[in-house]
Amino acid sequence: GTINERTAATYIKEQFIKNGLIVEEQEFNTLPTFSYPYIILFSLLTISAIMRIVNSSFFALVLAAIAFILYLLEEDLYRPLLTNFLCHLFNLKSKNVIGKLNQGKGKKIAIVAHYDTTKASYILKGFQISG
Repeated sequence: GTINERTAATYIKEQFIKNGLIVEEQEFNTLPTFSYPYIILFSLLTISAIMRIVNSSFFALVLAAIAFILYLLEEDLYRPLLTNFLCHLFNLKSKNVIGKLNQGKGKKIAIVAHYDTTKASYILKGFQISG
């Protein structure tokens, strides 16, 4: 969802066109980091534990159940309600850039490059691969 990502997508598209490929773009919503859903889930669980200590058993149980259900939806059932909500909240766009050659003729070849990776965590902010 950054300016650099859009620049990379434009470059890839230009290179595909320059080399005779038919270009298709698929736009989608994204997050600046996928840590946000986990921060929310773990915060709900932490608040639940604190509420239990304060002796609010019913509300602690309800909050823990909500966090558990959201976690199941995110991770096991792949119905990412929390992630989708945050994507719409941040309103950042990303895209897949697909290049097709000899469409509908003979063997199909896929050229894949991953250029749109979000930060996994703020701990990795500024992390760079050199070489």
